[in-house]
Amino acid sequence: MTIHCLILNSMKRIGTLRLVLVCALVQVMGVCGCRTQVGGQERDFIHSEPLTGELELGVEKRTDSQGTAGDIRKYDTLSFEEIMRVKTQGDVYHPDFFTYLAGVGMGLTQHKFEFDGQTDRESGTLEEYNVSGNLLPQKPYPLTFNLDKSEETIPRQFASSLLSERKGSNVALALRSDWPMRFQYGQSDTRQQGLSAVDQDLFLREDQQFSYALDHSFGRQSDMSFDFQRIETSQWQGPTNIERQENTYGLSHQWASGPDKKVRVDSFANYLDQGGDFELQRLLWQERVTLKHTDTFQTHYHASYHDAERPTSKNNELRGEAGFTHRLYESLVTTGSVFTSDADLGNNVDMTRVGGNVGLDYKKKNPLGTLLAYYGYSLLSLDQTGGSTIVSVTDEQHAFSLTGSMLIRLDRANINTASIAVRSEDRLTTFSGYTVTQTNGITEVRILLGGDIAVIGDQTLSFDYDCVTEPQRQETSNVHSVRLRQRFPFGISTYYEFQDRAETVTSSDASIIPDEFRVNLFGADYTHKGLRLLAEYRDEQSTRIPSKTKRVEGSYLVRLDSDTRVSVYAANSWIDYSTEPLYDVSMMTVGSDVSTRLTDTLQLKGGADYRFEDDSRQAETRGFQWDAELAYTYRQLSARIGAEFNKLNRLDHERDSAFVYMRLKRMF
Repeated sequence: MTIHCLILNSMKRIGTLRLVLVCALVQVMGVCGCRTQVGGQERDFIHSEPLTGELELGVEKRTDSQGTAGDIRKYDTLSFEEIMRVKTQGDVYHPDFFTYLAGVGMGLTQHKFEFDGQTDRESGTLEEYNVSGNLLPQKPYPLTFNLDKSEETIPRQFASSLLSERKGSNVALALRSDWPMRFQYGQSDTRQQGLSAVDQDLFLREDQQFSYALDHSFGRQSDMSFDFQRIETSQWQGPTNIERQENTYGLSHQWASGPDKKVRVDSFANYLDQGGDFELQRLLWQERVTLKHTDTFQTHYHASYHDAERPTSKNNELRGEAGFTHRLYESLVTTGSVFTSDADLGNNVDMTRVGGNVGLDYKKKNPLGTLLAYYGYSLLSLDQTGGSTIVSVTDEQHAFSLTGSMLIRLDRANINTASIAVRSEDRLTTFSGYTVTQTNGITEVRILLGGDIAVIGDQTLSFDYDCVTEPQRQETSNVHSVRLRQRFPFGISTYYEFQDRAETVTSSDASIIPDEFRVNLFGADYTHKGLRLLAEYRDEQSTRIPSKTKRVEGSYLVRLDSDTRVSVYAANSWIDYSTEPLYDVSMMTVGSDVSTRLTDTLQLKGGADYRFEDDSRQAETRGFQWDAELAYTYRQLSARIGAEFNKLNRLDHERDSAFVYMRLKRMF
């Protein structure tokens, strides 16, 4: 086995060395070989730009600990990594015949991992390359290709560093004509594995993709496009094996009449046939007509058909809608629409929906500033037949961010909480860092800080679950909405929002509670230069989850000089749920960021963030994060030294981590 591994490593090194030799050979030929005549002028058959490159060195140390008092487990990782990259570009015979870009990299890596008194060491090589070319770029049939490989080590909490290797290839052919087409094929292989002998987290993934696209313009008034895409994915991680195939067909057409496009028709059809671990057939067809009657009045008409089917669920819906938009001067915009839909949800459950809405949007300057006002009214009548049944909901997507409450309310009622599965947006990763609460049939999912769901920026999660549809019923609901905002001079604004939903339900199940609520929201904010303040109060009287919420926020950004910027921020919210038993949540966040240029070559930046959450059902959660980085840049030399520290306490469980790094890069 050892001899076999040595042979494989030697072959890998030989492969990379061959690429290095190819780059060197190209360079030599460009300098001293092969002359040719092009357009009556003599030139090198292979033209190559001078070699450029970089040398990079990185040192990282991470310390992680977790557990309860008296039972703390500690993890230590020390990593060294150095890599050299060279690249060149040029053309063969003539830039209009073939251009290329080639780069290779070779490096060494060493890791030391300590866990529960055990020490593990690992050393190896890093290899990468990137070769791309463009054949006949000015012809009606240009061909491009790309070959690449990359390797990197990724530090992880409570585990050894992860070695990630990716190989990919791609080729594309374009045909330029009155019916332009594009053919593309690509494949990639990804392999990830921990560098410690105790790690059992081998991850393999193979992707193949073929696509075809066709566009055509029938003149100024009409354009059409067709596209086809096939994706095959194989993924292995531990005992889990995912095999998935997707075929997607799309056809769209746009037609417009008149110099200012008074009549516009947009057509769209899409069909997805997906097999493997996640079987799904889905057809979506849409037609939209827009008529511009005058400069201030237009109408639209929309028809759609949606048919999605899985082995355990079905959703077939036909929907039609008509609406208008009217602009009275610049102050008042009136909109309205009516719609009807008929859906077959499977399991002998049918649903018919009829509704409409009207909205008035008003904007007017006044002696006190600017008044913004909105009033909306919507009406919905629903008739469900077929009785109560279990329905499987798949890929219900919700977005969340760190600036929000970390609380997601699922769309359906009467959910089996044990069936909830939370996945990444691409549905290839399953998470466990969340809690579930259910009150009066409404289900909410709270994302946990420090869990396996990374809370960085805006994100989207995919939810699967089973729910029970309510018995045969007819319901009618109407909603009134009011929004008022007065903007005063000097950055002050006050605002008020009101929502009132009334519902009547007729059902064979007398225990069904109408979903009614009345929400009053009062708020004020102030913005002036770098200062922002906000205060808000929200009172929701609801038959499902009544609550009262108070929220205050503040932030201040100040530029001490042209090179230094400091910001501080703080926010606190209190939510009291008027349920039995009583339930309340308070959450506080404070933090600061700073960045400054000390000299022409030296820059410092850092920040600190503290988050405290007190949940009467889930106890307290405290989190603290601190980071700082010193960067030096002079001509072709750059260096970065930094540190990060994280601490999280929840339910007497502690999680601490410290990360220190140094990175040097020299260009040549």
